[in-house]
Amino acid sequence: MPLVRTLLAAVFGLVLFGTPPAIADTARQVLRGDELRAAFAPAGLVDNRWFMPVAGAGVAKHDFTGFLVLQELEMGTDPATFSTREVRGRDSRFFPAVRIAFFTDNDDLVPVSQDLIRSGSTQEGRSYWDVIVQPGRVWSEAGDGGWSRASFPFALAHMIDGETHL
Repeated sequence: MPLVRTLLAAVFGLVLFGTPPAIADTARQVLRGDELRAAFAPAGLVDNRWFMPVAGAGVAKHDFTGFLVLQELEMGTDPATFSTREVRGRDSRFFPAVRIAFFTDNDDLVPVSQDLIRSGSTQEGRSYWDVIVQPGRVWSEAGDGGWSRASFPFALAHMIDGETHL
């Protein structure tokens, strides 16, 4: 099965909330604050570097303790089509519905659990995938109108097949 890359910029934009490494000498060109606050859906995949602070980013303006609730949605993938979308009766093009607990500690976004979040290996939804979440970062950028930003790495996995994609 091809590597699945997710495009969740619009969803993570809702999490907009300290000084992690910045993209040196680069102004924010992708995932701008106005895009994230609007009904924005990027065309195609977004390079991972745009999920990091740009040069001149500051500390997060807000602390966060709570949940990120993601609804099941069809992902943009590369390649755009798979030889088969159905695996074990589930659709591998769908990101699973998950509820992830986080808190911030200085410039870190910390998931309460780094265990496998079961979704695709249950009877719920259409997605084939379970999720593993890792710690991320929080920061602020001048063009975000007082909001803060957050990003975190995750892997799509399946507990039965032992398959994992970053």
